[in-house]
Amino acid sequence: IAVPSLNHASYLNEALESLFSQDLPIEVFVADGGSSDGSLSIITNWENKLAGWRSYPDQGQSAAVNEGIARGTAPYVCWLNSDDRLLPGGLAILLQSLMEHPEASAAYGRVWNEGVGSKRRPIITAPFSPALLAQFCIISQPGTLIRRTAWETVGGLDVNLHMAMDYDLWWKLNNNVGPLIYNKKFVAVNRDHAT
Repeated sequence: IAVPSLNHASYLNEALESLFSQDLPIEVFVADGGSSDGSLSIITNWENKLAGWRSYPDQGQSAAVNEGIARGTAPYVCWLNSDDRLLPGGLAILLQSLMEHPEASAAYGRVWNEGVGSKRRPIITAPFSPALLAQFCIISQPGTLIRRTAWETVGGLDVNLHMAMDYDLWWKLNNNVGPLIYNKKFVAVNRDHAT
């Protein structure tokens, strides 16, 4: 699991806590872009559980995710932005979906959106369909798990993309490897905030 981060000290601890409370063995690599807000003390507090970490300016989120995943060996990969979090058992739900569907390149579940001072609302997700995906991004990135073989087949994220890199990835996985499988359970929380 790659965790790209930059100046998200107010969220990073909660993101890491959500990962290490999953009831599965995981590898987590934090790719910090050179934070100056106290993130490094949070990272060093988790250092004994991390597979690795670094902190220096990079080429952006896509490059940081690619780097973090490349440093791991686990057969399944994903990334969690430092301001998002997994729900308890979320990773196990996605893993079970992939185990039940060997033809799938990735699995995804439902994700809550949480704004500052507002109630949670579900992000629009739906069972995978190329026709639907062409109209809306029906997959919410924090709620995804990808087979490493599929990730490596498509070359990970396009480092030239900084906003639509996940949408691009869903298309590459479907077109080059296999379908993405939907699970209707909630697995993660996405945060909307000014920073």
